[in-house]
Amino acid sequence: MNTKAKLAQRLVLEAMWNKADFHRPVVTITKEQLMADAGCCYDTVRTSVRFLRNEGSLKPMKNWQGGRKVPTTWLLTVPGKEKSPSDDQMEVMETNRDREATWRFLRGKYGPSKALEIMGDPENPETF
Repeated sequence: MNTKAKLAQRLVLEAMWNKADFHRPVVTITKEQLMADAGCCYDTVRTSVRFLRNEGSLKPMKNWQGGRKVPTTWLLTVPGKEKSPSDDQMEVMETNRDREATWRFLRGKYGPSKALEIMGDPENPETF
């Protein structure tokens, strides 16, 4: 593995690889299951997952909001790999959320017609 992870982080990553699908590097697992498989406490699993996600070894695909006893689907990757489809999907979701927040602000301040004039028509790509 090409990772800078420490021992506990490697144990968590290894537990995820052991539970991954045979044909794809995808795993759906909860933090509690990781605690049992890796033999670590909850805080260690949480910080390890955060480190591995920031490093690029894990990319969330489904239920990435997380929470206790909520299984998250992870894509297991090699750190430094190019963007994955989940990266593109998350980027689009963040862009849409930012655009909606901007729309609500401008609509409240200037009204819907002026806000549409400022932001451009979303159906017309040249003004969007």
